[in-house]
Amino acid sequence: MTLLIEPIDAIARRKQRDVLKVSFQPQAQELREAARQRVIDFLTAHGVAWQACGDVADEGVMASYAGQIYIDLPYEPQNPRCREILDFFEHPDGSMKDPAVALWLLRLASSHAQRPPRRTRFLGSLGRALLKASSQSKCRLSASGRAASRQNRAS
Repeated sequence: MTLLIEPIDAIARRKQRDVLKVSFQPQAQELREAARQRVIDFLTAHGVAWQACGDVADEGVMASYAGQIYIDLPYEPQNPRCREILDFFEHPDGSMKDPAVALWLLRLASSHAQRPPRRTRFLGSLGRALLKASSQSKCRLSASGRAASRQNRAS
């Protein structure tokens, strides 16, 4: 099944706020999937909405979806609900509890969140033709064809 996965910076622009993203270290797939499932189970058990997301969009990079998760909760460390999420991921010193998991904060004010990439320049005429052909045949480009990879961690 083909999924269209929204990049994390597009989510930040849509929500008009800082956003949290969880990524998983590129290790053995079964370990990465187990770590991802633990995160999903925790978020679900605590009633926190989440969705699959891509990395920050970059017009010069294409990457496959690697399990990244957007946490639909405003980043407000003084808020008890946000604090609970942060405490699940981090030790009191800010280091990650699970080395296979990374929690990222993308600030809306960052240049990546403020300016969407110029996809038309990246796609060029061949890419635009493929998009046009795929829409005419009712096929969609795969999520891996739209997801971009660049991770930025703000403290």
